Amino acid sequence: GAEVGAVVQGIGRGFVDTARFARVHVNRWGDGGSHFHVWFFARPLGAMQLRGVFLPVWDSVLEPMPLEEWVAVLAEVGRNLDADI
Repeated sequence: GAEVGAVVQGIGRGFVDTARFARVHVNRWGDGGSHFHVWFFARPLGAMQLRGVFLPVWDSVLEPMPLEEWVAVLAEVGRNLDADI
């Protein structure tokens, strides 16, 4: 319970603290009673057209970030999360 909430908040802050993302939307989809999936959708800074509940739809339409850049973002999020703990 509380531990999951703290981790979710930390990951969200980790993305926002990179100064690349304005907001992080967190979605949970159930896949039966034994487990669930948590998805983080980070809205890029300045991409106001991606606001709201349709961010997951945009995620499937937009071109993906180059792999090297994505790896760098994830490394920075990890450092931010470490600093937050």
